[in-house]
Amino acid sequence: SGWTAEQSRAQSVGLQTLIVNVASSTELGGPCSAVPPKTWDNPDSLGSTDISGADGTGIAAAQINGITYAFVTADPSSAPNEDFYVADASDPANPSIVTGIDTGVGLNGVVIGGHYAYVIQNDNDHQLQVIDISTPTAPVLIASSTLPNITFTCSGSSKCLAGRSIAYYGGRVYIGTEYLAFGASGTN
Repeated sequence: SGWTAEQSRAQSVGLQTLIVNVASSTELGGPCSAVPPKTWDNPDSLGSTDISGADGTGIAAAQINGITYAFVTADPSSAPNEDFYVADASDPANPSIVTGIDTGVGLNGVVIGGHYAYVIQNDNDHQLQVIDISTPTAPVLIASSTLPNITFTCSGSSKCLAGRSIAYYGGRVYIGTEYLAFGASGTN
């Protein structure tokens, strides 16, 4: 759709989907076996599993040693509780939680790059965390980093940046933040 803005400038909003090749998908951290056929329909939910006491905040999948795993981040109802889960998703109709670990106060998202899960923690320190998933049944938090100018607790007139999204491309991790101040929000 379109409209006219000040000084008669034409404005429009568009949405585009781009399907990339296998090499580009691999750069994003995941396999891509084929372009969906023209008869492709919206996906259906085949199965689910519960991460009780936590709200799911992110999911990524990877095939390791021939087994498909789902890596789920969560914001638990209270700390300390597990906030990173590994589920065996080999049978999509019956996924099952294999293990979970507590990385801190809660996580906002996850992306897979190689044998590592990169996650965003909901805290003033150590927001970016790296979890070794080379043995998915025994994930290990191996590194963390505090992002500059990120604060999760606001008071008075302070401005806060919260990590909200994470992506992996070409061996690099990218983090999207959300600016919060005086009840208003905007993205960075």
